[in-house]
Amino acid sequence: MNGKLQLLAAQLLAFLCSAIIFTGSPTLLAQETNADSVDIEDREDSVVFSGRTMGPIQYRVVVARSSRNPTLDDAAKSKIAAAIESELSMVNSLMSTYVPSSDVSKFNRFEQVNQWFPVDLKTATVVNLAQTHAANSEGAFDITVGPLVNLWSFGSDQRTRTIPDKEDIAAALAKVGYQNLEVRIEPPALLKKIPAMEIDLSAIAKGWAVDRVALALSESGSSDFLVDVGGEVRSGGMKAGDTAWMVGVIEPPPGKNSVYQKVEMGLDQSIATSGDYQNFFVVDGTMYSHTIDPKTGWPVEHGLASVSIITEACFNADAAATAVSVLGPAAGIEYCEQYGFEYLMIERLEDGEFKEYRSDGFAVTTAQSSSDSVPASKGLLSLFLGALVVTLLVVAGMAVGVIFGRERIKGSCGGIASMDQGSVSPECSLCSQPTDECADLKKEIKRRQAERAMQEQGSDS
Repeated sequence: MNGKLQLLAAQLLAFLCSAIIFTGSPTLLAQETNADSVDIEDREDSVVFSGRTMGPIQYRVVVARSSRNPTLDDAAKSKIAAAIESELSMVNSLMSTYVPSSDVSKFNRFEQVNQWFPVDLKTATVVNLAQTHAANSEGAFDITVGPLVNLWSFGSDQRTRTIPDKEDIAAALAKVGYQNLEVRIEPPALLKKIPAMEIDLSAIAKGWAVDRVALALSESGSSDFLVDVGGEVRSGGMKAGDTAWMVGVIEPPPGKNSVYQKVEMGLDQSIATSGDYQNFFVVDGTMYSHTIDPKTGWPVEHGLASVSIITEACFNADAAATAVSVLGPAAGIEYCEQYGFEYLMIERLEDGEFKEYRSDGFAVTTAQSSSDSVPASKGLLSLFLGALVVTLLVVAGMAVGVIFGRERIKGSCGGIASMDQGSVSPECSLCSQPTDECADLKKEIKRRQAERAMQEQGSDS
């Protein structure tokens, strides 16, 4: 079976598993649901459901008031809120590396090689999808890359950022490789071929969660909606008034008045972005990106600053954005064209300018964002300031936001979420990159802000 057929088969498997699991467990749904944790906002043209999941990741679901949607009375809103919370809680409980009882955490602690480790069908499904993307991208997408990310101090094991020794890189590479992982669906289980291997579903699980919520909404009879989980986005139908949902992709470098490109979403499309705006370090004048090539063990050397992918299933957009970030522009374009992904890539050139690559199906218009015209989403900073500080620069490269009316929602893992007067508001924890260097990172931000302010004052004078 070739790569394209494998991807289509994996997509069908994911849909069937999602449909069976969602419709077959009403008792479990009631046990796992805490709809009271979902904020519900009534608007004239829509109902907005929002909250947090997977730590401080903010999600936002907008259901349009349209002729195609059922009456959104209190009972219907409660049902939708319960379904949203159930789906997101399920993904977190099974796939988070921060939940000790999750399938992923338990499998990572399991050191027996060549022995099947039983997992939930949903976990096996997502791992199977990840392995398909790994094979199709020839290892550019790899859920076992964690040891290398940590070695370069971009992961949970944050240290002073220096270039690792070649011996340490070789040792970490010995723990990495999607070929050392096997998955089966019936009965669902995972197998590792080396004892130290671990997996991290950061780059695909959020997209899959978006797909799950979209399926839940469809099952409830809602036809017109937009789902955003930490910047991974899927549209269904249209907004009230039969207008298209709009998504904003920020152009690097981000700032107070960043330029963003508005993307018109189709009736059932997803978009995900991976970026590298600020999550890097510099040694002897050389910039080292947080994007690590799983095959070499080194940060990528190309200048791809932002990748946005549009396709139908959000898990595909999520994984493909990560794969292209590793592949770079030329190989990334070939990969997207082979598997039918629409793309927007922004490359950082040596002279400081940026070059854009865009497929014909990625139609955009350019706009200027500001804190007045496109205010950042509110609420998370005041409620979860501690989490914000801890993860301040972890997702400083995020590039996708969703525009609901005049509001821009935060971005996805690895890109800029929101820049308001030069400060970063991250929304991501499933990226598995909490940092112990927050104090130093905050100082660096303030230093850059001070330099920017001085430059602006000098230009004004």
